[in-house]
Amino acid sequence: MKCKYCDAELPEEAKFCLSCGRSVELVVPEPAAPPSGSGTETRAFLYLAFGIFAFMIGFTMALPIMLVGGLHLWPLAAIPFVVGILLMWARYHILHSYAEKVEKLREEASVKVKCSYCGTLNAQNARKCESCGATL
Repeated sequence: MKCKYCDAELPEEAKFCLSCGRSVELVVPEPAAPPSGSGTETRAFLYLAFGIFAFMIGFTMALPIMLVGGLHLWPLAAIPFVVGILLMWARYHILHSYAEKVEKLREEASVKVKCSYCGTLNAQNARKCESCGATL
């Protein structure tokens, strides 16, 4: 078996490369979602709930206007729809920016070498662990 990072020969049962110290196992990252109970998750849920609520208010206002008439009242019914769209966009923006931050942190961590003794992430070109001093 060969290391996918440095092409060093490895035994079949190896979990880390003996040359560069990187993990041999393929690690599939989890989808980037805010942790349960976090402020980001709470805000996203509130934006979703209020967005749906605004859509429902807009629908209940638009239904009588469609049945009875009154073209001059359409802007009044459109306001909750616009508010609902803005809240949904804000929810998307919050979750998307959170996912981008997580991906950036994952990329930064993947460039580093993990010490096999203490687990500290070290710079790619480091020869010794910054934490315990072990040879990498």
